[in-house]
Amino acid sequence: MPFPQHDFIPLFSAHSKPGGRFHQAMRGTRLTRISGYNFKSLQHISPYLEPTTAGITSLWARTTALKYECVVTVGYPEKVDVTPKWPASPEYYNSAITVNADGETIANYRKSFLYYADETWALEGPDGFFDGEIDGLGNVAMGICKWPTKSFEREYLKLDN
Repeated sequence: MPFPQHDFIPLFSAHSKPGGRFHQAMRGTRLTRISGYNFKSLQHISPYLEPTTAGITSLWARTTALKYECVVTVGYPEKVDVTPKWPASPEYYNSAITVNADGETIANYRKSFLYYADETWALEGPDGFFDGEIDGLGNVAMGICKWPTKSFEREYLKLDN
């Protein structure tokens, strides 16, 4: 199934040493189009929901991390397998997977503080922001936010980067 051709541009980040293979390949690239964002309902996003750390986005993250020997973080719409907790309600999250240079999942963050577009289909992650040690990066905090749409928001990001 092709990805929708409308307003969803998830961010991904990758870390490698400056001058490293990934750094050279992706220099100047900040965004990649994967599945979309502004979904209007659970029915609208359903075709793109992926199993926890096991869908096409996770495969892309693993492949990229292994190819470029780097840490990769990318967002994806997560569908949790609730079979072990049956009977239970379905669980869907706006999530981000982080994969190390060996292709291993080292984090699966579930968005907290949902944006109105998320509230139509996703649950709020129960753990707040991710905070943990990632080899090669140090102590890392992770959250998911909508892409800044106002010029002053984009200018603020430029100051920090």
